[in-house]
Amino acid sequence: MTDTKWSVLSSETVVKDRWIDLRAETCVTPSGQEIAPYYVLSYPDWVNIVAITADDEIVLVRQYRHGAADVFTEIPGGAVDAGDPDPVAAAKRELLEETG
Repeated sequence: MTDTKWSVLSSETVVKDRWIDLRAETCVTPSGQEIAPYYVLSYPDWVNIVAITADDEIVLVRQYRHGAADVFTEIPGGAVDAGDPDPVAAAKRELLEETG
């Protein structure tokens, strides 16, 4: 199998804060084509929870999503925080935060 990975010639952070990590890279494909900028979004570890009640019902929450400027029905979830000992603890915390 031939090498299919791109080479990264340069990488520059465009914006990085607690919500987003965006960088612009200059890449070269194995065929030699240069692609610039190629934007890369990195996200923190994330958990989603499928919580099922004693009556076999799935717990859903309504969340406002500003990017879409609307409210959506979805399963609970959220980012794993630095203080979370593991993803299961993060899932429990998120479920409690979003459902009480």
